Amino acid sequence: MLSQLLGDSNNFKFPFQGTTTSHYFCMRCHKRSEILKQDQLIWGLNVPQKFSCSLDEVIEESGNEMIEDYSCLYCQVSILLANEANDNFYNSETEKENVETLKSLLPVLKINSDIPDELAYYIKNYNKNRCVPSRTKTTIVKRTYFSKSPDSLVIHLSRSIYNGMVLTRNSCRVSFPEELKVTEQHLDDSDRFQTVKVKYFLKSMVKHTGSHYQGHYQCYKRKPELVLSSATRKIINKTPTIRGRHSLNDKSEKVEIEPVSNIKKFKKMKSVRSLPFWHISDEKVKEVRSSSLQNEEKYVYMLYYEKLN
Repeated sequence: MLSQLLGDSNNFKFPFQGTTTSHYFCMRCHKRSEILKQDQLIWGLNVPQKFSCSLDEVIEESGNEMIEDYSCLYCQVSILLANEANDNFYNSETEKENVETLKSLLPVLKINSDIPDELAYYIKNYNKNRCVPSRTKTTIVKRTYFSKSPDSLVIHLSRSIYNGMVLTRNSCRVSFPEELKVTEQHLDDSDRFQTVKVKYFLKSMVKHTGSHYQGHYQCYKRKPELVLSSATRKIINKTPTIRGRHSLNDKSEKVEIEPVSNIKKFKKMKSVRSLPFWHISDEKVKEVRSSSLQNEEKYVYMLYYEKLN
């Protein structure tokens, strides 16, 4: 069934897949780490422990994490070489070779570069003129951002709080927009970051009520973009829909989509304009305004956004 709907899987782009990129930035030497890329389907964000915040604030805080007492390789090598420049005395020929090698590596060294074991051992045990580079600790910032944004962005707001004994639910009120702007960054040939703003439109939201251990889930789903043709008086669905064949009870039928390319005049259905969402629970489904969805700040759990072309 899935293969029939998707056709050639080699040409299919999974809409939820994006790529995040992370690197560390040293506050002392202003050098960065090696860059790590990771494919991602769900964007997990930790909700802060305060009364209220915005989704933009949550994204900003999650993308910049402070880490203290970090052993920055670039800082340690810089301190060692500065001491050797003043000392100008080598205990052995091996030490001289180590220092010369570190001098040649310094221009391309990152704060977490992999270096040969003998050099790592030399830095770790270096102690001359009361200079001990291995004791140098710095503060670094971990920066995470999208390098390839997905077509459909799924955000999971983690509301778990652990106090050392039990897990509780974070009831912080998180406001979220219908139109979200996400920063996408790219590293150019000059090792500089170029940023692009990617726009998303809210399609669905899942709310969770109850405690950390038990509760109830409900969903808000945006209606399809239904319009009324002035020429034919037909109701047309402008929302993208999968074309193809599907099976149901061992019977196959073709999924037909009304073409809209040749329609010049149409208007959005009144019910879609005033009540654009369905509120879906175990008991019933009802039509609601956008304000009903956005008033769920205390209970918002997952958000589903679609990229705007």
